[in-house]
Amino acid sequence: MKKNLHKFIVFLYLMAWLPLQTNAQTPVYIGSNYDSAIFTFDTLSTSIDTTGMHVWQIGHTNKPFFSAGGFSVKSIMTDTVNHYPINANDWFVFKFSGGANPIIDFKHKYQTTLHRDGGVVEFSADSGTTWQNVIGSCYDSIGLNPGILTTDFYTYTDTLTGGIPAFTGSSSGWVYSRLQFFHAIPIRTTSASSTGCNYPALGGKIYIRFRFLSDNVADTLDGWIIDSIKCEKDILDFTIAAINDYKTLDIYPNPSAVGIYIFPALVNEKEYEIEISDVLGHNLIKTAYSHSISLSQYPKGMYFYRVR
Repeated sequence: MKKNLHKFIVFLYLMAWLPLQTNAQTPVYIGSNYDSAIFTFDTLSTSIDTTGMHVWQIGHTNKPFFSAGGFSVKSIMTDTVNHYPINANDWFVFKFSGGANPIIDFKHKYQTTLHRDGGVVEFSADSGTTWQNVIGSCYDSIGLNPGILTTDFYTYTDTLTGGIPAFTGSSSGWVYSRLQFFHAIPIRTTSASSTGCNYPALGGKIYIRFRFLSDNVADTLDGWIIDSIKCEKDILDFTIAAINDYKTLDIYPNPSAVGIYIFPALVNEKEYEIEISDVLGHNLIKTAYSHSISLSQYPKGMYFYRVR
């Protein structure tokens, strides 16, 4: 059974991860969080900048798609009464201070013409001077490098005219979407990595812009509504002691046509074990350290190994 795999070199320090290719979206990492705050639109917070709002309105609504429940007394939406207009390019900005791997959650619905109208989530690391789509050059589909991770978000194939990734079409009720500015799991390696994008600094100020776009064809749809926004700061400790003795862990072949991988000899290797899991976190193999591991019984995709 063939495996379509990418080659990665990882470093052995308590944990090492081996990714094998997949097209699945890497979700926000779930862990202990602290300093969580929920921002609603009942009372406008200083964290919300409304200066770019013309179509967006805050209040109650009887629009059919929007009116099916919400946790807050008020929500922000593309007009509380009328259908969204043509040629819209309208936004509001949520501002917050980052931390270690900060997470933004928001509860929302959308009803737009597929691939023509929709909602874009963008961020700025320079106080609004430049903006980037969350699903753009900083998006990390693997989850190993500094980058943006998402859960229940649009993808590169959910696009508007011009190829802009966006929430487009119709959601099946309320959606809880999450994005995480993921700096790193605090594990020391031999060198730092970078995505080459304009990425928010650890602990820096981050702006999130919710922008609604429509084309020049009139529709009778409700648009986009956001009920609340939640900000979480990850509790991970980024103080990592220096490592004076490390060893690269090279496995081969990678890719493997038959799903068999050869692990190198290690000093005191009887003290180690290997765990292999799939992209959903399901443990598939847990065994004493071995020089040969077979994944031939599993379908092609991305897998992770941990040596500890």
